[in-house]
Amino acid sequence: YLSGIPVLIILTISTIFSSFYSLFMTTVFSLGRPIETTKIELVKSIINIGGCLLVIKLLGISGIAIIGLISTIAGLFMGYFILRKFIFTKIDLEIFKKVLLISIFCGIIIGVPQFLFYSLKTVIVSTLIGIIIFIFTIKNAISADDKELLKSIIKRIWKKF
Repeated sequence: YLSGIPVLIILTISTIFSSFYSLFMTTVFSLGRPIETTKIELVKSIINIGGCLLVIKLLGISGIAIIGLISTIAGLFMGYFILRKFIFTKIDLEIFKKVLLISIFCGIIIGVPQFLFYSLKTVIVSTLIGIIIFIFTIKNAISADDKELLKSIIKRIWKKF
């Protein structure tokens, strides 16, 4: 299982970018611009297929994960610039940097012990420690408005259960 850790790390990083990509693409589509979303998906597909064919023999499955990350980042930037044509978009880069650094730090807290001392106990303990640190540090990184929004989302989800 340890040989899959680099791929998992790359895919985890890709997930961070993918969340923003989904947000931009949903917004562009909701604005009645399906042609633009189709163009972006086409470019992403070309990058994925072409890139994977080029790197699979050299880098194997890690190369495929890297190409997936590259295509997601390319789609993210394309989606952002297309979205800017239709509505004003503002990304708070300071908060994004804080959340990204907190996520990387917690990823290290969770990943390094598992890499060095892999066992079920290590997985559980390091994951719990990472989650607790993430929760306490993220509270200081986000704005009061974001905290209220997060609370309302959690309340809605909690009511369903």
